[in-house]
Amino acid sequence: MRSKPIFLSIFLLFLFAQQSFSQDKSSKISINVYGGYGFINTAGDYFTMNGDVQGTTTNSQGMSQTNSTKAYNRTKEDLGNGAHMGLGVSYALNKFIRIGIDADYLTGKKNTSLNIPADTLTGAFNSTHSVLSIIPNISFRLLGSSKYHIYNTIGIVEAVKTKFDYSYVASKEEATTVSTDKYKYGLNTGFKDALGIQFGITKNVEVFAELSGYFLSASPTSKNEVLNYSSVTNGVTSNQVVNRNISYSNSGSFNYQQSTTSGNPTVVNVSYNDEAPHQHFYSVGLNAGIRVSLPY
Repeated sequence: MRSKPIFLSIFLLFLFAQQSFSQDKSSKISINVYGGYGFINTAGDYFTMNGDVQGTTTNSQGMSQTNSTKAYNRTKEDLGNGAHMGLGVSYALNKFIRIGIDADYLTGKKNTSLNIPADTLTGAFNSTHSVLSIIPNISFRLLGSSKYHIYNTIGIVEAVKTKFDYSYVASKEEATTVSTDKYKYGLNTGFKDALGIQFGITKNVEVFAELSGYFLSASPTSKNEVLNYSSVTNGVTSNQVVNRNISYSNSGSFNYQQSTTSGNPTVVNVSYNDEAPHQHFYSVGLNAGIRVSLPY
């Protein structure tokens, strides 16, 4: 359903171009609409699953004894894959060079890993991500004719709104952990490169297809993590909720605060500072679109 506004925009632009452009002077300003999909990921990031695992052993006196341990497992997820939608404007400096700016929205592919095995842990991992970015760019006409030409576009990705959430369910014997993690981001900068071919349909309407690379290393400013632990010991169920609020920075002191409220469930609130991680929203994919020249 999300593709309907894009197709409608392309149709309206095409009608506008057909009815409005009868002038002989060359047009320098163009509106561009495109869509595509990033399907090759050149990097991946590891995320940690953890859980409270209960195990029962027999001591030297032959009595049953319950032990509680922490279990950890790491899963690698690809960020950056998914559908791209973009709208931009460009200006022709001359026959060979064009400058422009695009608004690009990456609707990230949902990542799902089921039955993640480990010696002490089995679980399911799910993640979603998206990036809204502004991309100033410059295009170079490489070769071609009056009907078509090959071009290269280089752009600077300015991510203005980045979203990344993930959750998992981990279990072992009679212990279960449910975790939800939400990152918050400020501005982050990346790089985009595209090699494409453009065909003229009418004097003022062209279509294009391109191989595009999108490379963004983002550092979050904070993360909220909520863990729900549930375990059964000797037929008694215990529950604990841990709220973690992490502030990220590249320098400064490490501050740790914790408060615990006893009850059922027991609630633990934790806040601390940590070094900002780097997460890689990388992909290589295909885009296609339409360019309509305005009479200016």
